[in-house]
Amino acid sequence: MQVGAIQKIITIFDEAFHHLGVSVEARTVEGFAVVVHRAMTIQGRNYHNLEHVFGFVEPSNPLRTLAALYHDIVYYQVDRGFLPEIWEIVQPYILEQDGQFSLTQNTLQDNCLLDCAMGIFDFQPGMTLQLYSGLNEFLSALVMEKHLGEVLSKKDLLKITVCIEGTIPFRGEDHFYRLEERLRRTSQQQGLSLPTHEIEDSLKLAVRFANTDVENFAEEDVGKFLETTWKLLPETNVALRSPEVYTIREYRQALYNMEVLLSTLNPNHVFHSYRDEPPENEYRQVVERVHRNIATACEYLRLKLLAQSILEALAEATGGDVPQALFMGDIPSDSERPQRLEDFLPTIQQASWVDTKSTIYELLVSSRVGEASFDLKASPLSLYLYESLEPDRRKALLSLAKEMFEGCISAEVFLDQLDPPVLHAVAWASAAMVVTRREELMKYAK
Repeated sequence: MQVGAIQKIITIFDEAFHHLGVSVEARTVEGFAVVVHRAMTIQGRNYHNLEHVFGFVEPSNPLRTLAALYHDIVYYQVDRGFLPEIWEIVQPYILEQDGQFSLTQNTLQDNCLLDCAMGIFDFQPGMTLQLYSGLNEFLSALVMEKHLGEVLSKKDLLKITVCIEGTIPFRGEDHFYRLEERLRRTSQQQGLSLPTHEIEDSLKLAVRFANTDVENFAEEDVGKFLETTWKLLPETNVALRSPEVYTIREYRQALYNMEVLLSTLNPNHVFHSYRDEPPENEYRQVVERVHRNIATACEYLRLKLLAQSILEALAEATGGDVPQALFMGDIPSDSERPQRLEDFLPTIQQASWVDTKSTIYELLVSSRVGEASFDLKASPLSLYLYESLEPDRRKALLSLAKEMFEGCISAEVFLDQLDPPVLHAVAWASAAMVVTRREELMKYAK
């Protein structure tokens, strides 16, 4: 019989405390587990959820396990705020004004645990906390310290804090060497004076932990990497949490933001190494896979984005933005296969630039490994464009589409620049789906 999630969290806490040789009352452990469970099961947690946490758990390594339970307990932009239990903990130390957070000026007064966190994160009283540069991780560390401050030694709390700090993503290749200096300085300030070997062991633990947090970037199967990417889309785009309601433009904006993120991301800043952890040959292999996965994902996203831009332009030119389902049709279920736009796209002769054995072709045909509630697993409209337009032409059209997104050209101008066979085919298929705009759409189908 499968154990429930809260019971599993309680067991994980109990085993970690047992390995550390500390005794914690059952009701106290229950309280910790309830808060972790509530935080990690908030609506919108598609990826940063309990499944993600459980993937870190290592019974023989209690510090890693406890870091796993707390490292994502605060995720402000996904959760759209704070749980009351978490706000009660962090509220004395932060100020919010117009969506901007800063540390209060008196944060260091008589609070050595907070002092430790400030030292490890290199934060100062009064500074602004950036949403994507440590806010969530720092506040997660504060929650951990508040829960475990009277349970664990200061040294163990410091090591867990280092693990949580290490999960701030996409930083320079020398980050953990700079973190080493902060750990040494903070341990001295706190009267711990950790020996060099213990500092280095703590940083190696943190590197392994941080690399586990982004291990999906190094998937052998690009489809699995894209599966994770699609799980992140509803976390960062609230509209996609309502699959039958989100609009064409809202989905385009989600795709565009992800394409911008991945295309500007330095693949060398995803995984970390520190004092031969991981070994050099293993690290290089991982980085190579990151380069490949990001490049493939960007190509895939650009094809999806081009397809979405044509739908957006047709919608805008014929009356304005509408739910995606109006043009594309509903997402099929196990019991029903509704009529969809791709049912009306023509079959075309295979062009010379189409490689049916390529990774991108396979992704468009069968796509991501897992299902997404808000999107098809395959990408039939994107596949049609891939087969209809030469690579350089797709690139040129996407540049035009981005001008449309920025308001530099109108939807009508963008549509005028499309290759007539493609415009006619997509407009005709759209007219077959959108009966309320059939007359207007048919003007582009002739």
